[in-house]
Amino acid sequence: MTRNRADAEDLVQDVCTRAYRFFDSFKKGSNAKAWLLTILRNTYINDFRKKAKRPPVVSLSKLEPLEDTSTRDRDFTPLHFANAKALEQLSSDTVKAIIDELPDEFKMVVILFYLEEFSYQEIANIVACPKGTVMSRLHRARKQLRKQLSAYAREKGYLKD
Repeated sequence: MTRNRADAEDLVQDVCTRAYRFFDSFKKGSNAKAWLLTILRNTYINDFRKKAKRPPVVSLSKLEPLEDTSTRDRDFTPLHFANAKALEQLSSDTVKAIIDELPDEFKMVVILFYLEEFSYQEIANIVACPKGTVMSRLHRARKQLRKQLSAYAREKGYLKD
């Protein structure tokens, strides 16, 4: 099942530990091999599900630094600087409070996408819904966030009507 000798050995150790711990649930006269194989299968499935929910691990030592071209070769207007100043004034507590006001299904998608940086498909697997639903929820959440952040910015005088 594991297709890897080391993982198979770890799985067998886990099964032996669980079988020993739950030996009192074994019914005398039943098939011990079937009982152990059931524990093996369930342990494998549970571990597989746990690993599927974990984000992938990337070694940062193997990555090469990228050149920052985000601000190079751009024409900056006073509007860019005005927006940057408004964003500086916007506290992270305010943003957190506005995100907390979102409905739970929208809030979860926003957090997984922007903060945890999961892909649409990974989020769909985590929240157990289709990928299209994730995309739709994210779109609706962005609309609500835009509306609430704009209202906040107008209230504070950062934006004019």
